[in-house]
Amino acid sequence: MEAALRIVVKEESIWAGGNDRGAKYPLQDSYGKQSLILKDWGRLEEAMALLKKQEALCLELGHKDGLQIAYGNQAVILKAWGRLEEAMALHKKLEALCLELGSKYGLQASYGNQALILRSWGRLEEAMALHKKQEALCLELGVRRDLGYCYWQWGPLARAQGDRVTERAKLQTALDIFTALKMPRERDAVAAELAKTAGTRPLPSKHRLLPHRLARGNELIFDQLDFVVLGYLRKKDALRPRSIPTLAAQLREFPMSIKKQCDRASGWVEAAGIQQAVRFRRVVVKRLGP
Repeated sequence: MEAALRIVVKEESIWAGGNDRGAKYPLQDSYGKQSLILKDWGRLEEAMALLKKQEALCLELGHKDGLQIAYGNQAVILKAWGRLEEAMALHKKLEALCLELGSKYGLQASYGNQALILRSWGRLEEAMALHKKQEALCLELGVRRDLGYCYWQWGPLARAQGDRVTERAKLQTALDIFTALKMPRERDAVAAELAKTAGTRPLPSKHRLLPHRLARGNELIFDQLDFVVLGYLRKKDALRPRSIPTLAAQLREFPMSIKKQCDRASGWVEAAGIQQAVRFRRVVVKRLGP
């Protein structure tokens, strides 16, 4: 990181003397890169000062792509300082810019960060709505890292709402993602969060109901199906798929043998019941096609 900082500081010295647009574009980029390194080191005041410089240059240049980066990183620092109202205001500016530019990646990040602030304010339903929007965008874009962050934050939110099934499912999925992506810091943090869930045993990995090697176009459909199956496993009403008539037709064929076995179970059902549910899932996936 120190070597990286030296490089971007050198870049700054190269472009700082120029007054034309050709110099200001790389200069604002250098400010942004330096701020990220300083933020990771905990030197937030210095990082914020550089982000303000980046913001000023982007406004002067009309460089909206750079401006959304500056807003987003400033908002993260403001949240760390506990200045939530200011952070939310910047996230709203960022959201508007992303919508204008069609930047779905920036938009999903904004939704996730807004959800965290809303959760801290106790506005749980609004936070949940934003996490669902973030999830949909992450699945569309195929960004598994950000999907892992989404599910990591979704878990505690579900806990606050008293939904232990969703809490455990989302945290387990986040754990699987971070493990597969070799992100040990995130993996260990999610594992610690998952350990807070009480009254259930971990599912063996081969029986987990939320795999990720799926075609992007069908992931939302499969996710709905996963929670229908989980609903039966936990003796809860199946979640009704929204606006997915094809899937709804398949779910009406849910084998009674599976339902009866799941209804008899308490907590997580034995492996045989899970295996039957997984087989049913595969049948529906096959019928829906790629």
